[in-house]
Amino acid sequence: MYKLDILNNKFLVDHTDSYWQYRRGSPMNFATTINDKMKNITVRQIIDSIPNSLLTTTVPIQKFGCPDCTDGCGIYLEIKNDTTIKKFIIDYQTEQLTGEIKIFAEHLKEIIDKL
Repeated sequence: MYKLDILNNKFLVDHTDSYWQYRRGSPMNFATTINDKMKNITVRQIIDSIPNSLLTTTVPIQKFGCPDCTDGCGIYLEIKNDTTIKKFIIDYQTEQLTGEIKIFAEHLKEIIDKL
């Protein structure tokens, strides 16, 4: 799991694979800071590519496609702004997606491959 902390200008990684514990209420452990300048630039492209529909939605949790249904993985994106948290779970198998979500998910996959 990756975390881009814009306020503190940090790019962090959780190597514990603790997403499932997080879903049960435990925090993830982003203990590793990535200081590689190129990786930081690459990951910041995500911010510029987030579809406006995700930024402006009032729905706190949205699922696109069927992430992890057939062990095909999924993309988890969480956006926190002040006290508002929005969570998006996106199918990694992008051929099942449509529109801007498909374009965004394919872009995310490209960025993840670069990391």
